[in-house]
Order: sequence, then C-alpha cells, then structure tokens
Amino acid sequence: MSEQNFASLFLQTMPEDYVQPHPYLDETSIRLSNSLVGAVLSLKLRFIPKITLNGTDEIYVSLPRFTRGNARGQPGPSGALLQFSRTTRFLATWNEGSFDHSAMPFAQTNLTLQVRPGESMPAGDPVEVEIYEEEGIRAHCGFPADWEEIRIGTNASGTLGDNGQVMLGRVEQTGFVGSGCSWLLDCSGHGVCDHCKQRCECFEGYGGSLAGGAAPPPMDAAPDCTSRTCPVAPAVRSMPSTASIAHAQLLECGGNGKCDRASGECVCALGWQGEACQRRRCPNDCSGHGRCLAMEELAATPEALPLSGSNGSMYGSLDRRATKAWDFDKAFACVCDSSWEVGLGSGQVQGPEYFGPDCSLRRCPGGDDPRTPGVDETDCSNKSADGFRGRGQPGNLCHVDCSQRGICNHGTGTCACFEGYYGHNCGLVSAMAKQQDGDGDGGDGTASP
Repeated sequence: MSEQNFASLFLQTMPEDYVQPHPYLDETSIRLSNSLVGAVLSLKLRFIPKITLNGTDEIYVSLPRFTRGNARGQPGPSGALLQFSRTTRFLATWNEGSFDHSAMPFAQTNLTLQVRPGESMPAGDPVEVEIYEEEGIRAHCGFPADWEEIRIGTNASGTLGDNGQVMLGRVEQTGFVGSGCSWLLDCSGHGVCDHCKQRCECFEGYGGSLAGGAAPPPMDAAPDCTSRTCPVAPAVRSMPSTASIAHAQLLECGGNGKCDRASGECVCALGWQGEACQRRRCPNDCSGHGRCLAMEELAATPEALPLSGSNGSMYGSLDRRATKAWDFDKAFACVCDSSWEVGLGSGQVQGPEYFGPDCSLRRCPGGDDPRTPGVDETDCSNKSADGFRGRGQPGNLCHVDCSQRGICNHGTGTCACFEGYYGHNCGLVSAMAKQQDGDGDGGDGTASP
C-alpha cells in the first residue's frame, strides 16, 4: 500500500487520542532491540485483538521518525518486508514517510500488516510480530518511552469510524530512543523535552526562546530551564529594516536593562522603567510638580508643550504605531503644573507656572511692566508660542516674570524687585522711582534712551 493511500485511509484519531488506547486492540506494545539514535534495530509488535481478524483485514501502525534510509535523512524504500517472523500470518508492507527538518521527520512513516487470505485470528488470542534488523529500520531521532505519537488501528469489520475511516489509538507501551533531556535535568520541571533534537523547550519565563520564538534567546540563560527569563520589548536602539520600519526587534528588558535570572524581573538602567524597561522615565519624576505622560497622551493634551492650538490629536495613526510612531507608549515627558490655565486661547497663558524638563523651576508672579504705559507686555495676541506651532488668539496672555522690574528666583518662584519697585510681582512703583523717572532715569539704574 502506498504512503498516500495509507494516509487517506486512517488519518482519523479518536477523541482524546493522546490518552486513549485503541478500543478493539488490547495490551498493545512495541519493543525495540536498542535505544540508539540512527542504529539499525528490530521492532516487536504485540497486541490482543478484541474482535476476530479475518483474511485481508489490516493492522496499521504509525511510526513517525522511523526510516529505512540512512542516518543522514536520506529516505529509504517503501514496499513489502520479507525479514520478519516466519510464523506470522501477515503480509507486511513498509510505507516510508518523507524527511524534513521539523520536529517530526518522517512523520507519515507507517507499517501495514495484512492478514493473509484464508487466515483468521480469533479475538483474545495474543499476536506478536517481529521485524528483523535485516530490514534496515532505524530511528532518525529520539523519542520518549510510551510515546503517544506511535499509534495503531485496524480496518476489521465493525471497527471503522462514522465516516468510514480507520480509528487510531495510542500504542500503550513503546520503547524509547535517545537520551532525551536527562543531561538537562529533564528540563527542571519548567519545560518539555524535544527528544528529537535532545533539547528543552522551556515554558514562557524560563530559559530558551522568548515571546514564543519572536525574540532571540538570551545568551546567559541556562538550557535546562533552571534560569528565569524576563519580559521583552522593542529595542530602542536598532538598525532600520526598511525606510519606514525600525525598532521591530524584540529584546529582553528592551535592551534597556539586565535580567535577574533568579527572579525573572528586569533591573532597568537609569532613566528607564516598566516590567520590560520599555518606558522612558520622566526626569526626576517631574519633581512632584507635573504629570509624566506618554507621547500618545502628550499629543492629546492641549496644554502640553509646544502649544499648537489644537484640542488634542493622535500621535501617529493606529497602523503606523509599529513603524513611524513606534515610541507612542515608550517616550515620556512632563506636563508641568500651573495655577493658571495654559494655552493659546483668550485668558490663557503661553506657558505653565512650573517649567523645565523636570518641572523643577517655577515662574515668579508676573504682570505688565509699569514703566511702559503704552505697551502691554502681557498681550500675546497673534504672537507665536515657543516652538512656533501656534499663535495666541485675541486676549491670549504672555507671562512676564516680575513685570520686568525685578529678578526672578526660579528655584523659589519669588521676585527680587529693583530699587523703587515693590509688590509680589514688582508691579508697584515707589514715590522715589516716580521722582527718578521725572529726572530722566529709567528706574532700573540706567539712563533712559
């Protein structure tokens, strides 16, 4: 029987086939003559049918990873087997699967045993068939004992499924091939062993690959799954892959910190925060005088600098957040507090009370310069705000520290008024200053122009 015909005949597994043996074949087992990967071996199949097997009835055994080819992956021949138990009442056919580099090479390899015409096997009688080493069968790579992928089925009358296909159940007892992951502490309870590749596939958070293989495995993570791994984030520092795509590579702790292998938590470098060190910290946490907001939040905050006059916008469209607007939730900045309303509208002021990257500086009380009666320095109508993203509307205000008649201490937010001026904002003129002005002095210690 060809591989294609065999596959189409019975590739239906029973519900919970990883748990259930075959309902019509009891005490199924396959014993191997050795457990060496790539070594030629014999197979001894044993089962007890629960129904009578008549002439031309067939027993199917799926044997993934088995091959009659060489140890390098070259497939062997399919066809009749001659070197097997002389006393058998079967005709044996080998169906060689194809090789690939996946975790399941020769996935479709199988053995068909057909009851010889005129023969029958009563229900309850043990059946044993041995395929000898002379047939050149070998395991291309390892698998564990009692491996659930080795399955058995029959097309005997009354055993087919509802759709007419042969049902497969697991072989209850099988030998093993290879050392598995014993040298890796059997993956320490934090992973499963890939017996074919003899390596651990660690659970998320332990050793091995990261983010389901989307991120490169850490070089210092133990392959036996004993060490923890940390959350991943897009790398801030990375080479662009196209004109519009960069920062697509995922790195443990975002490349902005070091993973604590004992706890699985990131220890972020100075200036970074988040479980994967994926967010930039605001300087000094805004000194207690501001809000630390992400780029997407800043774009939607009208009082965020630079002022633009909009009522909030989106930082990059949703479909560009993986490319040009990649830092929408990673870059952060302060929006400083203010006791007055900030903005470009009427009655609003073009700048907050607290300022600076970390909001550590404070503007002093301000006002119109009392010595320039013809000019209102607080009028910001039609004046460009810092950053040149917008202009003040009629009635918009500029902040003038100490009314230009003193020196502002931005550490305390208090004015040191020039001689002759007083008040919290230096906006009041003493009689002496008025007299000096009448004498031609500018009131600030210099002669008027």
